[in-house]
Amino acid sequence: MQITLTDEQYDQLRRTSESTGVSIAELIRRRLDTGPARPTLEERLAAVRATAGLWANEPDAHESGAEFVDRVRPGVETRLRRKRA
Repeated sequence: MQITLTDEQYDQLRRTSESTGVSIAELIRRRLDTGPARPTLEERLAAVRATAGLWANEPDAHESGAEFVDRVRPGVETRLRRKRA
């Protein structure tokens, strides 16, 4: 797996690694183990409001949003169904 960090994120990890003696990889693993911060209901609703319908306004869209996701992330629907089960 490969991830891309911003310069600021990398600098923060590097500084923390240097000051604690813990590798950057271990710092990332520890953060993942604690789980992501859950957005509030208000934050989730704001994200939905900000993005709802954007695909419909795309003049060159020759496929639906669902078709696009299936094309760029094949199998995502299957994985999501498994996760919900």
